[in-house]
Amino acid sequence: LFMPIKLRCKIDYDVFRNDGLLSLFLFKIKLLLAKLKFKNFTILLKDKKKTTTIYLFNGQEQSKFGDIFLENLLQNIKVDNSRFISKFGIMRDCLLSSIICGIMINISSVFGCLIAQKKENVKLSVYCMPDYLHNTFVMCFTSSITFNLFVLLKCLIISTIKICFKRRYKNGN
Repeated sequence: LFMPIKLRCKIDYDVFRNDGLLSLFLFKIKLLLAKLKFKNFTILLKDKKKTTTIYLFNGQEQSKFGDIFLENLLQNIKVDNSRFISKFGIMRDCLLSSIICGIMINISSVFGCLIAQKKENVKLSVYCMPDYLHNTFVMCFTSSITFNLFVLLKCLIISTIKICFKRRYKNGN
């Protein structure tokens, strides 16, 4: 119960094709490998068995147990380190490719500073590689998060209590 559980998450996304991969590992054991796609303010995750839809801007109040549990869990996890890797290139225009890579490094560093203000002890590494031979724009974000079973149990209990109070409030009790 006291040993932290280390999850590794990796997101690879190609902006031009609107296609990517999401992988989740627990101590080198693959938990999830799914295709990632953005569509109308939703994220579509498609694995071998099913397709899951995650709403980015859901104006409705969260009423499902999974939504409340995931929100509580995301608030209580600790982000150890993050890496933002990108590759950008415009065919036969080396100067523009290099300038845009420099701009992407600066923008990513600013976002890293904003994340570091919200969460303490976050290490962010930014890499941007220019591609001088092809038209390319690929982004990859990797992160390592840590939580233990006490945090998981705490989130489970809080989510259960919230769902019970919502059901009682709806029934008038």
